[in-house]
Amino acid sequence: MNIDYKAVIAVGGVLLLFAYLAKKQAAAVAQSVNPVSDQNVFYKGAGAVTGAVTGSQLPLGTQIYDWLHPSQ
Repeated sequence: MNIDYKAVIAVGGVLLLFAYLAKKQAAAVAQSVNPVSDQNVFYKGAGAVTGAVTGSQLPLGTQIYDWLHPSQ
């Protein structure tokens, strides 16, 4: 049986590239759902909805506090 080593190297290179890109993408996805980050998608989504409703750029938690504790 003859093995085409050039093809094996080419396929190996493609697989390594695919693994590298998959790992890089997994890190980006993990960061976007990190619960302690203020850059996660849920924090940004809540901020966008709060901003659209109230017109304020304050975080949702701050808005809730302000609603429950109106200044006198």
